[in-house]
Amino acid sequence: MNFCARPADFVGEVIRERRRALTGPDGKIHVDSKRPAFLDLILSATDDDGKPLSDRAILEETNTFMFAGHGTASRRACTTQSRIDTNCDVAYLRSFT
Repeated sequence: MNFCARPADFVGEVIRERRRALTGPDGKIHVDSKRPAFLDLILSATDDDGKPLSDRAILEETNTFMFAGHGTASRRACTTQSRIDTNCDVAYLRSFT
């Protein structure tokens, strides 16, 4: 596997490999672990019609799970730092260091 390929290509290959590993002789996904990984759970999920999710849908769900909170957390950190920097009491205390 080429680790320099686009991240979506890499993740897509991981999804396909894991789907093959979990697919039983009956063609269904079998997750045997008591504490399955997120990818195993989403591979065993089905849509409203009972069909397995496509690799593209799994890629989108995985990206949402991994990166959805990133923007919120970084925005919160910037806001907090800005408020600390503009707070007169904090500025006063910093003048003594």
